[in-house]
Amino acid sequence: MNEKPFVLILAASLVFSVLINQTVHAETKTWKSSDGNWSNDSNWFPFGIPGLADDVIVNPYGGVDTVLRFDSFTGEQFANSLSVNSDTANTISFEQTGGSLVILNLEKVGFGFKGNGSYTLSDGTNTTGSLSLGSGWESNGSFTQNGGVNRINGGLVLGEGPGSFGKYLLNSGSLWVGSEYIGIPGDRYMGGGSGIFTQNGGTHSVSRELVINGTYNLNDGDLLTESERIGDGDGTGRGYFIQSGGTHTVTTDLVVGAGGYYGSSGRYTLDAGSLSADSVIIGSSWSGDGSFSQSGGSNSVSGILAIATSTPLGRGRYDLSGGSLSSGSEEIGFDGTFNQTGGTHTVSNSIINSGTYNTSGGILEIKGGVDNNGSMALTGGATTVGGNVTNAVSGKIEVANSPVIFTGDVVNNGQFKSTHTTVTFTGTYTENGVYISDPSINNFTNLIIGNSGYLVGGTGDEWHITNSFENHSQQNTLWNTLNAGLFFDGSGMKYLYMAGADYGLSSLGFINNFAFRSLNLASGAELNILDGNAASGAALYVQLVNLADGLSQLNDIHSDYNIYYNPTLAGNAYLNGNTYALDGGGVLAPAIPEPKFYVMLLAGLGLLCFAMRRRYS
Repeated sequence: MNEKPFVLILAASLVFSVLINQTVHAETKTWKSSDGNWSNDSNWFPFGIPGLADDVIVNPYGGVDTVLRFDSFTGEQFANSLSVNSDTANTISFEQTGGSLVILNLEKVGFGFKGNGSYTLSDGTNTTGSLSLGSGWESNGSFTQNGGVNRINGGLVLGEGPGSFGKYLLNSGSLWVGSEYIGIPGDRYMGGGSGIFTQNGGTHSVSRELVINGTYNLNDGDLLTESERIGDGDGTGRGYFIQSGGTHTVTTDLVVGAGGYYGSSGRYTLDAGSLSADSVIIGSSWSGDGSFSQSGGSNSVSGILAIATSTPLGRGRYDLSGGSLSSGSEEIGFDGTFNQTGGTHTVSNSIINSGTYNTSGGILEIKGGVDNNGSMALTGGATTVGGNVTNAVSGKIEVANSPVIFTGDVVNNGQFKSTHTTVTFTGTYTENGVYISDPSINNFTNLIIGNSGYLVGGTGDEWHITNSFENHSQQNTLWNTLNAGLFFDGSGMKYLYMAGADYGLSSLGFINNFAFRSLNLASGAELNILDGNAASGAALYVQLVNLADGLSQLNDIHSDYNIYYNPTLAGNAYLNGNTYALDGGGVLAPAIPEPKFYVMLLAGLGLLCFAMRRRYS
């Protein structure tokens, strides 16, 4: 026969009998000493230490500041509830230096109308169903933990009620909480409570949610929560998390600026230490306003970093000036902003941007792709993008001042601009919008210009191709590369699909006709020229023809179509103004300047370039 079930039933019956007995004899026990120990029977009214079912009230006694002491000699004590409060000018303090106190239901420290109280745990164990610090109207409650274990099975609440305030100071020891609320917002007229939690050490674990409508200072120690909301409530929710050290772990979602019907705001500041979460959401629904400022430390988001992605009216911002940020993926909503001025930023997957994304310093590595229909400015630091990039019609991408490398395929349907930098595309770049260079070095493996696409550039702008340049554009009046250079780099066969019309030897071919300042072939390069537009026939008009291998390299240009150059430029002197046959039937021929028209042409082109610059600046 298995005796264990019987033993368990007997034990449970004995406990139940004790509980029934305690319930029958439940009393309200009131403290009646100015400075004494819990275990002294004479310190209580009615006489005798509290029992399991008793409600305990600790107030100032004798019109003086009062202290209740609980130490290792007190042993293990039980009560149903505990209230530590003063509604007079005298203070009331509960000081535990050892032993074990078990409160089955609620501990209240500082409550009622302008009540106040304090609890200090230096050693031993305090176990309670829930703990309230500062509840009522303009009440104040504080809990200081210098060691020991504080176990709260239900909720820890700091500051509940208009003008109330709760304070928890964790210097050492362990704090275990079911759910935790720092500040309970009130309505827009009466206001609510607030609180401050300062952790200088120890371990703090929240098994369910941590909601902050006050301030959490993490200076050292370990904080572990399941989920967090910073700034959560209807209009009066204001939450602040300030981390200058320690380790902060959130197993699911960290929400900064969770929102409410009338909005709320949350702020997270990371100066040092480490933060890790499954997801970080900044600026959630219903007018949530969130911001995250990181100047140091590390922030590791295994899932998604979402900034203002919820509707309606969520606003969010992330500022990275130092430290390291890593995320699985990122999404920035319409009212979202990501701004990086320093630090290291790594995105394992992709970025979806509908808001504002700026990088002006530090290191950014996007291992996945980018889907952009907002504004993305990569204007400093070092940036690499490993996946495919799609820029929507409404999207703007600007690269400036520092090199950027795109290793995937890029499709631009909006505006792409490079300013005073070098930008490199190792995949295929497809232009269906506008590419503006002002001025920059633009390196492509394959450059494809669609029917609606066009290029804009001037003096100092260079388009470098290592494989093929397919120009299928029909935007000849918007295209402006008359003062820019076209380069085919490296040896081997290169491909050029031309969209320009053939105006013969007339200088008219340089106007609104996809012309370049120069055509440059690297040593050992061959060029295969094809028709790139729907209309039959094509031509290329360039001011200068630079052949690294000299005239002999004309044999390596294969074309059924014609290339026209300006014979009056000194750089073309080696061509002697001659016409040269190309393999395939086309020719390299001088465009003949028309005396009066040529002067007008140069003036007109200058005005055109100036106008185009102003349009896209």
